[in-house]
Amino acid sequence: MNTDGKRIGLAIDNTARSVIVSDESAAEHYLECIDIFGFRYHQELMERPFLALSKSRTRPIDYTSPDGLTTVKVTCDPEYGMATIWDGDVLIYLASVVCDMKRRGINDIPRQITLRPYDILRAIKRPTGGKNYEQLTHGFDRLVATTVKTNVRGGEGRRESTFSFLDSWNHVVDSDEIAKGVTLVMSNWFYEAVLEQSKYLRLDPIYFTLKSGYERWIYQITRKHAGGHGERGWDFTFPTLHAKSGSVQPLNQFKRDIKKIIERNAIPGVKMSIIGRGKGEKLKLVFVGHGNPVQPMADDADSVSSWKREDANVVELPPAPKPRASDNHHNVEDDFIPTHEAQSLISKATGLIAGRAGRGELTEDDVEWCRSHCPGMDVYACHEDFKVWVDKGPARIPAKWSAAFRGWMKKNFEQNHRFR
Repeated sequence: MNTDGKRIGLAIDNTARSVIVSDESAAEHYLECIDIFGFRYHQELMERPFLALSKSRTRPIDYTSPDGLTTVKVTCDPEYGMATIWDGDVLIYLASVVCDMKRRGINDIPRQITLRPYDILRAIKRPTGGKNYEQLTHGFDRLVATTVKTNVRGGEGRRESTFSFLDSWNHVVDSDEIAKGVTLVMSNWFYEAVLEQSKYLRLDPIYFTLKSGYERWIYQITRKHAGGHGERGWDFTFPTLHAKSGSVQPLNQFKRDIKKIIERNAIPGVKMSIIGRGKGEKLKLVFVGHGNPVQPMADDADSVSSWKREDANVVELPPAPKPRASDNHHNVEDDFIPTHEAQSLISKATGLIAGRAGRGELTEDDVEWCRSHCPGMDVYACHEDFKVWVDKGPARIPAKWSAAFRGWMKKNFEQNHRFR
């Protein structure tokens, strides 16, 4: 890997102590690498209430862990408001940039990164219009104007640190005053956190499409606490969960809103259920994997039967016409379907087959093979990408799903590793 960054989508300006991701072709390649290796976020930021779950909060967050050892206090400038979980998308992007640079063997990573807002918006699944650019810069303002005081990562003595997520940000323009990008300066606390590569967790890119602050937060705490526990998952009492959220809602309203989210069952890769009764009620969270759709609840007979029909390896064609009574004036041509009707039937059948192919199954053997031959790639997320690729045309429908998926994985793995 060359330190000038030409093959990895970034350049390092050692004089200015800055990383620059601004060349169009290089940035495009860099975004492709992010897509393959995924977004990363720091566990500590997923575990504690550092960010507001609503978009207009100015009331401080004051959190103390159940054991009394960990504290997080968040305040903000009322003119800008508190940094939100949606503003956290920028932090996820920065953490992913740093993680990718470390993966490429770059050790001297500055706190200052220059990149194009257009690339950030694309990466975090947002539109790229002027209004969205303006909303993004308002988020930069909140990340600067929000102040955190915490003893997380304070060492044995639990010393407190006070910081903002970004120390500053500014527009970058050329000599003709044409905007070239933005420079973001990470605070020391956040910068040191993202350098701790052992504490990263991968996030499914579909996370960025979640609209509800609670849904985003539930995804994060499930990924943090339940990610390595399989079907056993992780359970929380509602008072503990309420405190971890930093929510200003009363506990009863908080519980009602969480139960509505359970009913919607719309968070990818997360299975939620209520265990216990009355005051002993708990929320159980199970992380079922990146890109895995949540299956219907077992007690929903209609959903289960419908789901089984969807997954059945059957393509339904229109019923054959009933035989006609023979007569002396029978014309052989009447036994043939007109060309336009035949084309219509073929089109319908092809569409049904394509839809069925898009729901191919990922077997345990596939998972083990991919982990052995394509280390570092997220099998579940890649499988979802493969299904999207297959659905783009009938010609892509594989005769053998497993073999086709493995070949697709191997090709993507080899293409990416040419840039290492």
